This record gives sequence, C-alpha cells and structure tokens, in this order.
Amino acid sequence: MKSELMTVLAIGLLALSGCGAKSTCSPGTCNGCCDVNNLCQSGTVPQACGASALTCSVCSAGQQCLLGVCSNSASGGGTNSGGGSATGGGLGTDAGPTDDGGVRDGGIDGGSSSSDAGTVIDAGPAWDGGPGIPVDTGPLRIFTTSRLFYGKFTFYAGLNDGLRGADTMCQLVADSVNLGGTWTAFLGSTTVPAMTRFTATGPWVEIGTNDTVAFADMNALATLVPAVLTNRDETGTELSVPRAWTGTRTFVDGGVINDCDHWNSWAGLVVGDRGVPDEFARWSNDHAEGCSTPSSLYCFEQSKLRPDGGAAYPSPSAPKRLFMTSTRFSGALTDHANVTVGVEAGDALCTTAAHNASLGGQWKAWLSDYTHPAIARFTFAGPWKLIGTNDIVFRNLEQVAVGEPLRQIDRTERGTVITGSTSLLAWTGTGLGGQPLGNCSGWTSFDNGQSGVIARGYAASGYWANVNIERCDFPMSLYCFEQ
Repeated sequence: MKSELMTVLAIGLLALSGCGAKSTCSPGTCNGCCDVNNLCQSGTVPQACGASALTCSVCSAGQQCLLGVCSNSASGGGTNSGGGSATGGGLGTDAGPTDDGGVRDGGIDGGSSSSDAGTVIDAGPAWDGGPGIPVDTGPLRIFTTSRLFYGKFTFYAGLNDGLRGADTMCQLVADSVNLGGTWTAFLGSTTVPAMTRFTATGPWVEIGTNDTVAFADMNALATLVPAVLTNRDETGTELSVPRAWTGTRTFVDGGVINDCDHWNSWAGLVVGDRGVPDEFARWSNDHAEGCSTPSSLYCFEQSKLRPDGGAAYPSPSAPKRLFMTSTRFSGALTDHANVTVGVEAGDALCTTAAHNASLGGQWKAWLSDYTHPAIARFTFAGPWKLIGTNDIVFRNLEQVAVGEPLRQIDRTERGTVITGSTSLLAWTGTGLGGQPLGNCSGWTSFDNGQSGVIARGYAASGYWANVNIERCDFPMSLYCFEQ
C-alpha cells in the first residue's frame, strides 16, 4: 500500500517524535525544535513549536502547535483534551520521509536556482482529445483507499461534518483514478450507524476481482462479514497490512462505538474503531486505535451517476501545462510579488515566470492560506502535463488533492531539467484534500521562527504536497499550474 501519511502524511508526515528536552540540539539528535539554550524540545506545544531541529517558535494567542507548525486550522474542530496530542498524527497528509534540508544552500531569496538560459520549450503537439472515459455499467463497486487518513475528517474536506468529510475523501480518491460514480464511506459514529448513510442496496463487488461479490445486499452487509476479502485499493491493487476506520462494532463486540470525537480529532489519546480489510471476522472492528494513527476508508459506490448527475467522469480536456519555478522565494511571497494577499502573490510569481519564458496562459500556484484552500482556487480541472514533455503529471484536480504525480515534476518554466531530489522542494501550505496547513503567516513572513509546509515534486510515500515543514526564511520554489 502507499504508505501514508500517512505511514506516515505516514504521513511520516511528520510523525514528529520530538526528543528529550535535556539533549543537545542538532538534526541528528532532535526531531523537535531547538530552544534559545540549544536544548531539544518536543516541538509540540505553543510555547515551543517546531521540528527538524529548527529554532522553536512561540505561537500566537489562539493558535495550536500541530506537527511543529503554529496553526489556526484546528479551530472549530476536535479536541486534544484528555491528554491527547496532535503529534504523530498531525495534519493528516502523511509526508513520507523527511528531507535533509533540501535547498537551504541554494541561492538567496528570490535568486535563481539554475541558469535556465536555454531555448524556450513549447508545449508539444496539440492534444488529440484522448480516449473518453467509459461509463461503468457493471455492479456497484467497493474499494479500500490506498490513501491513509487521521481521524479528523472535518479537516480533509473543510467541513464541519466528519462523516461527510469521509465521503468527500472517498469521492476524491475515486475521481482521482477516473472511476466515476458516487461514493460513500462505510463509517459510523455514536449517533449515526454506517449502514443508515447508504442510498444503494447492493450488490457490491470488489474492484480488481472480476466482479466478485463482497456483499450481495444490505442483509449481507449487516453481518459485517464480506464474502471475499476487501483489501484492494481504488486501482485494484492488493494492500499490505491494511486497516480502515469504521466507527462500527458488531453485536458480539458490544460496548460504546469510538469515533474520534465524531471524526473531528487527530489526537493520539482519542480513539476510533477500525476494521481489517483482509480478515473476515474482523472486517468492521479489530480494536479502537488512537486517532493519530493513519488508516484507510472503505468506500462503497452508491450510484453510477456522479454527484453532479453525470453518467461518468467527464472526458479529459486538452491538457494544460505545469512547471516548477527556477527562482526560489522566502515565505514572504507578498514581498517578492508586491501583492498584499499571499496566495495571489504566489499566482503572480508563477505568471511572471511563465511570461518571462514566453509561455503565455493564466497560472496559479498550488498554494493555500487559512482562508483560501488550494483546491478551491483552481478554475481548470485537469489534466496537466509537464512543460517540455507530453507526459501527463496529474489526470485531474482530484489527483492533485489526494494522489501522487504520475511522473517527477522536474522542469522549470523554460523546460530545463532540475537535478537532485533535494532541489524539487516548493512551498504549498497545503495538506491532503487540498486543505490549508502552515503557511508563513499567509505567505507574508520570512521570520526564521515561523514555518510553512513544503512539497516534493515526485511520487513518494505519502501525499506529495505535504512532505515536511521549513523555516520561512529558507528559499523555496513554487509549483505552477496553467488555468
């Protein structure tokens, strides 16, 4: 399985373990942050927030320290009370291995990281329309997400309803691979049983098994024992050692359902019920697990019609272009672009880079702040191909939000190849689902005591756009998508 977040973003993301407050602080000894006395702190409290042996930040009033980032995004959400901690679970996006510092030695703020003086590369041959996406006319389907999530589904979808947030994640994952249909998560809570949320009555077959029926009807689903193992992901690939959030218990299990505070918490000491996709008897409930533990979702198709009423996922448009800026910028993007709104400054910097390379077009950065989620800022829904190639990088916007790039994003606006994985780092401030994370005070700060979330432009363990956090004074590139 794609370890995630989320094996974490897994999601590693930043499963920040911190280190003892008594140890000398260095990258080799401290996963937390360094205080003024050069002692390692856990980096998980507002008074000393940080990670990767960077200088500890003091969060502003009302902010929380989540995965080493002073964040407003947890407000209105679950609780870390009762001793719970956001560490080790954090922002749901599961970043995979952290980087070794990336571009810290690469130029100065605003400086060019490569000469990129070569010939301008055009967009390649015109798109011929590509194959249409066929309508699936078979039985309703079921899959277990390869993407892993913490228990705070209110975060991933930017909704106040955790169950609806989980449904949104199932839909995004299905759409990211062009499955079509309308999808609902098999997820319950203390007040809403999972099955009552379904509109379809079956049968459901597991994807990738030649239409082998997992549940014949609602009566079969009520037994909570599938006829076949449901350990295949959205592409039909078997998952390794999967676990899935369910918020469901059998009559035999008894007891009170655990639901991560109505799927509104990623705290380690708050728990949710999980099932085991590759075991029959424990399909719906193995045991309760801390909400900071990354886990899959069971996704059930409810209709062959998409939520918008369409019969299938829309046929792809002609692909637009994507590149990584050759110039790197501090987290104060507003200063670099002379624009007051941080995400708009990022868009302006992308547009300038594109126009300097004679690309034309309208461009936006994959960039969020706490009032402008990246997924809500795009007007084009994909696909995107890499500048200087005909290689599709993302099939659609959903894949950008929950998936991985189909190939490494290693070209500048002039088509120059960027070498070295540590050079493929860029500001995003964006987590799984295209939702906001740490963002250098809305991309207005180059303070070395603040930090922002960064991306790595190649497929790796966890969500590509949230692999680590970095100090706002370090120069990073931007990922620019044509609209």
